[in-house]
Amino acid sequence: MVLQEEIPDCLQNVDKRLEITKALINILKSQTLDQVKPADVCMACGISRSTFYRYFSSVDQIPKWYRDYGAEIGMNQIGRSFTCIQGHTISISLLAQGTTLFRENVRSPRSLNAGFNYAAANSHVKAMESVLAEHGISVDQKIRYTLEALAYGACIVVSNWIKNGMDLSVEQVVDVELGLYPRFLRDAFDKPSQPTSASALIGDLMRILT
Repeated sequence: MVLQEEIPDCLQNVDKRLEITKALINILKSQTLDQVKPADVCMACGISRSTFYRYFSSVDQIPKWYRDYGAEIGMNQIGRSFTCIQGHTISISLLAQGTTLFRENVRSPRSLNAGFNYAAANSHVKAMESVLAEHGISVDQKIRYTLEALAYGACIVVSNWIKNGMDLSVEQVVDVELGLYPRFLRDAFDKPSQPTSASALIGDLMRILT
């Protein structure tokens, strides 16, 4: 759930984008990302090329959207709709269903930075700054540095988990990421202003993707 007035692009047309993403995940069981053409995805999910291009400009955009969507509905809502453990669990659970997207994207020469890099970290920093402001906490230079260290550290954890095929469960990855939080941030973020059920959201997403 996103409570900002302006809905981010990654939260628009979600059902159809998830359908297309699921089709690509299945295709990647037998092909690499740079071998996949829009026509392959269209055939797999029974849509026309014009429909595909309504939601994605290319096959390479699919992993980037999936990354941004996973972050937006989970981690970026920490302190707003979810506690830290809930937000991370949502994002990591979603990513766990699409690890092939990112392993293949890393190897693709057509990659559009869909991995867990500085752009992804900066997006999370901005989300955390916004939430802290909503909680009446002023973000000075020290706090911003702490937020950056937290966001970049989380990206490294996820990147290593996905790209290197680390044998960790969702719960273990979440536990590692939670260990990056200093106490004062956990205290702030674990008091969501408008609590929402995380388990219901995770259940809905898993039904769509599996």
